[in-house]
Amino acid sequence: MGSPFYIQQYQHVVEKPQSESESKLYLNHTNVGVINGTLSVNHIGNTTETLRDNNTVYLQGFRNLTADNDMGSASYTFQAIGNYDSYNNYKSRGVAIFDEVATGELSFLANTVAVYKTSVDADGNGAFLMWHWR
Repeated sequence: MGSPFYIQQYQHVVEKPQSESESKLYLNHTNVGVINGTLSVNHIGNTTETLRDNNTVYLQGFRNLTADNDMGSASYTFQAIGNYDSYNNYKSRGVAIFDEVATGELSFLANTVAVYKTSVDADGNGAFLMWHWR
């Protein structure tokens, strides 16, 4: 797939949901990332995380990307599967489907599909990488 077009480094407390019957909800989850190595964007949205079995979770939600200085915006919905390990690390893999309303410097994302992966170590150091699926 080559190099990711979107990279985000962030801090996050690794904490899996406690039961299969009670999902975790992350509201207005906000991070900053870089698109194509130069364009800084705010990455804001909501996530529902549902525990399955064997330390596996199902995630779904949406994100809004807004480029600095109002240079563009784009939105996507996503689904992912994540795993917590016994060392309190977390990894997930997912798919993002961008809607048709993308503007400015982010207009290239309209009606596209991307795949991504995340990883967070036990110290809370996280990385989010996204690739276009073409």
